[in-house]
Amino acid sequence: MKKWIWLLILNFFIAAPAFAAGTLTAKLNRNPVPVGETFVLSLEYEGDPGSEKPDFSPLNRDFTVYMVSNSYKGIYTNGKMKKLYIWNVTMAADRTGAFTIPPLSVGKAESRPITLKVVAADGLPPAKDGKPAAPKFSVSRSISNSDPLVQQQINYTFKITAKEALQGNAPQFLSENADEWIIRALGDPVISTRLKDGVEEREITFKYALFPQKSGNLVIPEVRFDGYYADPDAGRNSMQRLLGAFSGLNDDAFGLDMFGRRVPIVLKARPIDIKVGKIPAANNGNWWLPAKKAEIYSDWQQKMPAFKSGEAVSREVYLRVTGVIDTQLPEIRFPEVGGMKQYPEKPITRSEVKGDDVVSVMKIKTVYIPEKSGRVTIPEIAVNWYNVNTRKMEKAVLPAVVVNIAPGAAAVPAAAVPAAETKAPAVPAGGETVSVPVQTASAPLLWYLLAAFAGGIAVSMTVVWFVLGRHSRKTETEKKSEKPVSVAKAVRGNDLRAVRDNVLAWARKAFPDAEVRNLDDVAALADDRAFAGELQKLQKALYSGRGEDYNPAAFMEAFAAADKRRAKRKKGDERLLPGLYE
Repeated sequence: MKKWIWLLILNFFIAAPAFAAGTLTAKLNRNPVPVGETFVLSLEYEGDPGSEKPDFSPLNRDFTVYMVSNSYKGIYTNGKMKKLYIWNVTMAADRTGAFTIPPLSVGKAESRPITLKVVAADGLPPAKDGKPAAPKFSVSRSISNSDPLVQQQINYTFKITAKEALQGNAPQFLSENADEWIIRALGDPVISTRLKDGVEEREITFKYALFPQKSGNLVIPEVRFDGYYADPDAGRNSMQRLLGAFSGLNDDAFGLDMFGRRVPIVLKARPIDIKVGKIPAANNGNWWLPAKKAEIYSDWQQKMPAFKSGEAVSREVYLRVTGVIDTQLPEIRFPEVGGMKQYPEKPITRSEVKGDDVVSVMKIKTVYIPEKSGRVTIPEIAVNWYNVNTRKMEKAVLPAVVVNIAPGAAAVPAAAVPAAETKAPAVPAGGETVSVPVQTASAPLLWYLLAAFAGGIAVSMTVVWFVLGRHSRKTETEKKSEKPVSVAKAVRGNDLRAVRDNVLAWARKAFPDAEVRNLDDVAALADDRAFAGELQKLQKALYSGRGEDYNPAAFMEAFAAADKRRAKRKKGDERLLPGLYE
């Protein structure tokens, strides 16, 4: 019995080292560290952890973890080999202060906590040689105006100073209230290089246009840049990397695995408090347009078109404003023009960057149709705007235009074509009668001439009959193969221009003696009130882009009724265009 007890005690002491927990040590490669720059926490376990792995989730409370790599190496000491397992955690802090890296555990082994100091980019302690320690990266930000008005453009500059080749995405504005700001980039970033204390630095400048959408106390959001720079050891070959991974902790590796080439970096610019002013009372309830410059002009200022009654003339009006985005542009109102119809189309807007300004342009195409000849004044077009430089209200004006409208082609009487008639010989001005001698043919010659004339008539009649017969057959064939596209088909296809063109074609054949230039002529010739109303709706839909009044079914019904009444008025005549609306 005693023998078995001693054997159990002996086995316990022999197996005890196998159950003993290993030691776990935590180290930092940098302390203090600039805010946003990455550092490496190394966790070393001496022993055999088996399947146990550390839990790094407690680090997420104060740090951003970018990468976790692990390695293993054997160390021979006094003829014995020790196993060393290493985990490298690459992470960064996004704010300054003193932070505690909490204890981490592998199995039953636990590391000690570490205090980490995170400082501003210019807050590093002096180097060993007494010179100020310069960070690898730093950021700055500035604004062009600290007391803007609501919706006025503010220029925001975000600048990165880098001693390493830096790459990354565009900076992001971290705003919880997206409805308070409209933000537009002012072109691509500008990169410049300079020497400072014998060290090359790069400056990367990003510019943005900010438009506050509310008045009062606002906060320009925090800006964050996520990027990376190259590992200084990236030039080592693969074998050196492989060997280095098992040769112990390398502080310059910054936690990258043996194939890693990028070191993450996070840079942030603090928010800016700003007070935004209200719309001034001088605006007097007008559309609010705070700008550096505003102008309105048209293509007529370069070349004035000719006007004729009943003929459409187009005009392009432009509003160009510096310091606003296109959604801030006002609606342009076109005053009524006596004796002339006008159909403004839907505005087209765009924004572009010119230097440090956002420039927005609105283009409106308007179609004018004079109703009669004479002298007509097209009123001025005005837009009120607020000059942010002078702090005064101003007005952009497109001056009034006086046009002379000539009579249309239908108003000019056609020159009378004289009927063919037999004229007497001309009488000289002096009243003297001129005698014309007449040669009289002999009787036999006269009979020969009459016979030849009769034979020629017979031959000519035969040829004419033959040609006309072929032409008639060809015409019938062409009519079948060249059937025009119907008004109904255009209406069903909802093609307004095709509807207009087919209606004009119908009217020109239905009223061949009249000149048909536009839909107003068609309405006058058809002499149908319902059809005239539908033609007006079609014109409005065509020229203004506002087709809510145009109804295809109502138009087709009015057209069919007008064509039926036209056919009744021409009883006995063959219908010119059968089946156009069927």
